[in-house]
Amino acid sequence: MKVAIVGGASSWVDAPFDDESWEIWVLGNQMDRYKDLRVSRIFEIHDNLEEHDASYPQWLVNHNIPLVVSDKFPMDCNHSEIFDYDQASKLIGENFSSSPAVMMAQAILDGAYEIAIFGVDMALDEHEYFMQRPSMEQWVGYAKGIGINVHIHRSSSLGYTTYREGRDWPNKGFDGFDAGEYRDMYNIHKQRFDELEQELNEALPKVERMKAEAQALSGAMQVYERLQKVARAKSSGIKVGIKNAKN
Repeated sequence: MKVAIVGGASSWVDAPFDDESWEIWVLGNQMDRYKDLRVSRIFEIHDNLEEHDASYPQWLVNHNIPLVVSDKFPMDCNHSEIFDYDQASKLIGENFSSSPAVMMAQAILDGAYEIAIFGVDMALDEHEYFMQRPSMEQWVGYAKGIGINVHIHRSSSLGYTTYREGRDWPNKGFDGFDAGEYRDMYNIHKQRFDELEQELNEALPKVERMKAEAQALSGAMQVYERLQKVARAKSSGIKVGIKNAKN
């Protein structure tokens, strides 16, 4: 069996929809773009579907295309199956940080001997790059390691780097992002920076009050420490006086 895993990035258009030797596996939330295209299997493994319209589950079922869903999918139909996390975990452990990773696991479990990946870049934002990408790359590596022929679309940075440790640092940076993706990553981090800066500005008045109170307490502690010395001196019979202060 040959499986084409199709994600939402721009290279999805190159998937072999017209070649019936390939199964075409897609994401449920992308189905509206495949109206006139052949699709073999739909994946919707999210437990929480509240971001979609209430009719979304029925809409997926109405396509009459085999579905792979989570055990919390709100509808039953004779062409759906629940993804078997326990069985898939026996392959490389609990490592399912993205829907394409689940699709990779399913393809391996189903006995695919060739897998092609389209529209899966995982470089759009920090969640994709840092949370989802390592898992997907591990599944790709595992598939290759057991003899499955895996193709990744040439436009994807998935599993690709030109950096070579011990030779390229510090003269070479990442080639995995293009300028637009660097800008997107910058904007995401800037948004969080702005949020933290606002929180800090809101907290500053309270911090200043706390500093002033701490200084007052410190002054009071010094006074009481000196008074303790005076009290000890008097109890020892030492005459304690007050020097005249000059104006």
